[in-house]
Amino acid sequence: MGRADRAGGSGRERAPGLIRVERGLERRAAEVRAGRSALRRACRALGIEEPRSLWVASGAGGRFRPAVAVRRYLPEEEIEVVVDLSQAAGGDEPADRFRAALAGGVPGRRAGDLPVGGFAPLRHSPVWGLNAAFWEHADRYMAASGGDYRDAVGGSPDLIRTLVRERAERFCRSIRRLRAGTSGARAELAYLSIGASGAEGPRLFAEELTRAAVAGRVGLEGICYLVADRSPRVLAAVRAALGDRFDALRVGYVELDLRSPALAPWRARILHAHVGSLFDNLPADHVEWLDGRCYLVEGLLFLAASAADGLAARYGVAIGLLREVLQGPVASLPERLQAVAGATGTYRLWADLYQALRIAERLVPPPPEAVPDSLLPCPAAGRMALSGDAIASGLTLLGLLHEHGVLEIVDIMVRDARQYGGRFRTTVKYDGSAVEWFNAALFEARLRRERPGCEVSYRSLAEFGKPRMTCMEIRRGSPVRVQHKGGRSAGERG
Repeated sequence: MGRADRAGGSGRERAPGLIRVERGLERRAAEVRAGRSALRRACRALGIEEPRSLWVASGAGGRFRPAVAVRRYLPEEEIEVVVDLSQAAGGDEPADRFRAALAGGVPGRRAGDLPVGGFAPLRHSPVWGLNAAFWEHADRYMAASGGDYRDAVGGSPDLIRTLVRERAERFCRSIRRLRAGTSGARAELAYLSIGASGAEGPRLFAEELTRAAVAGRVGLEGICYLVADRSPRVLAAVRAALGDRFDALRVGYVELDLRSPALAPWRARILHAHVGSLFDNLPADHVEWLDGRCYLVEGLLFLAASAADGLAARYGVAIGLLREVLQGPVASLPERLQAVAGATGTYRLWADLYQALRIAERLVPPPPEAVPDSLLPCPAAGRMALSGDAIASGLTLLGLLHEHGVLEIVDIMVRDARQYGGRFRTTVKYDGSAVEWFNAALFEARLRRERPGCEVSYRSLAEFGKPRMTCMEIRRGSPVRVQHKGGRSAGERG
């Protein structure tokens, strides 16, 4: 079907567009039918063709997606309407919402909208710059908003004492086994921990490791607890809590980019690498399939005109000044906000601004390297985060492990590529941060191709009160096999 005809009065009939319903919404058939009927009424009122498709989505996760969004497929210039049932309930009559969305033009480029940058693949979205800025200012940000970012996910798994104790005891057993098979001088080995959001998790692990070592009569000489993070603020907090030694345990600190050489001196000496709730916080491109074709998703971050008016009125800021704030470098956003709202209002304005931001999307032909069809089965319809930065980081960490080393990834993840079929899993918005579901299925496929000697196992953390989280463990030098323990992760639910 061609470009939407806005001339009106052509009288041309056409076949109804495709309707897609996200998996899990089948029981809301009445709402889906009402949405389809409302879309037809809106199209008739505007005198335009019905869009290529209607995506009825659940809205699980954050609020980067508008309640009703119009997306364009390029180069065909066909359009699709996405309706989020969790946001579209109540308020305006559905046909009015559709009519406003279809008549308004490209979101982010309508009169009064304030764009942040331009359309780009999602891994290059300004969202990730805002995410990084949030983590550098998290304490002050949350103090101003009166909350705790960990509350949104029910707390960190690294603060569950029974789980941390189990991890420490397993590491002590690994030390004992390794020492039993070697003699003579030993190189210093490390337990590497990446992804601490504060000092509490590392301190708890240090406590449990020293306790387990005493109970198991395992000496911690020649062992370093290595805490690594991208944030100097986090590392400073951990150092203040643990110092350079914690009882008999030496503690080291590394500021890193996961693909930088910062960890190179520890190559072949990392016996256990623990990555906690980090891979879901790394940028990722998204691809979508429709009618057997693959598209790369590009996004435009923007503040809608109505939201901009509301913020301007609430904080007494001129729209022009708000536009200047959004158009500057993301890294210096806090400084620009302070110039506008003052020291006391900076973080409240930041929080309100971030919650109001939305992402307009368009779908374009992907470069060949963006399509993982040589590694994974592609769904007929669905959306997949490629987790490129996370997968590259995981492969780098595997290359640093001791020959008997283990890489442990604890996160929200999708373990089976088939679960992407019929899903509209978008970037999730939490407080001032952004989250992606880690594509463990694609990582596992890469491992099979590039490191066929690895053993991969999965364990749901449901028994620890974290049903959405999974522990993925990769061991070097074992026969290729995949193990599943403790049921399915949330990423596998039908």
